[in-house]
Order: sequence, then structure tokens, then C-alpha cells
Amino acid sequence: MKSKHIHLKVFSIDLPLTAIVSIMHRLSGLLLFVCIPLLLYFFKLSSESNSSFLIAEGLISNIYIKLFLRLVSLAFIYHFMAGARHIFMDIGFCESKRSSKNTAIILIFIVLIIFIVSILL
Repeated sequence: MKSKHIHLKVFSIDLPLTAIVSIMHRLSGLLLFVCIPLLLYFFKLSSESNSSFLIAEGLISNIYIKLFLRLVSLAFIYHFMAGARHIFMDIGFCESKRSSKNTAIILIFIVLIIFIVSILL
């Protein structure tokens, strides 16, 4: 008997906003996990001596490093806030579909405001 292969078109699936927020939470956690070695290297470099601190300061003054650090900071803020949202939902707050969607909208709105402010600073 022939087996039929089913091809799933992932980008054509209409996901609810709460699912998108959950997926973004996982992706931000993955980004943070992958960036741990580089962040630890910057911390180590900045805390060894005065000359290594100046080297770290010079590296951080690079526009690409600044952009990367802002992206990691934004990922941390999003991951923290979405994690807090998930914990509140696990405790029993905002369990309905409507309140879950509303908290997802509020979360995205707050993160977008923080992102815009971080770009302007």
C-alpha cells in the first residue's frame, strides 16, 4: 500500500494571537539561551581589570554590538513579561479565551512601547 505524504503549509495556518505570543515566548527564551556565552564574555571582560574594561567599552560602542544588546534586552523583557503572564494564567487568573487574548494584546502593546523608547534613546 502506498503511503501518502501530507505537506503542511506552516505559514498558511491562521494562528490565534495567544499562540503567537506563546511561540514568541519560546523563541525569545531560545535567543537568550544562545546569547548566554557572549553575555558572560562581556561580563568577564568588563570585570577583569581597567584595561579589559576599556576593551569591553570599545566593543560595546560598536553599532552592531549595541543593536545586538538592545535586541537581547528586548528579548529578555518580552520573555520575562510573557513568562509572568503564563504564570498568572497557571495560577488561575485570566484563564478565559477573552481575557487571555486581552492580556496578549496588552503584552504586545507594552513590548512595542518599550521597543520604540529603546530605539529613541
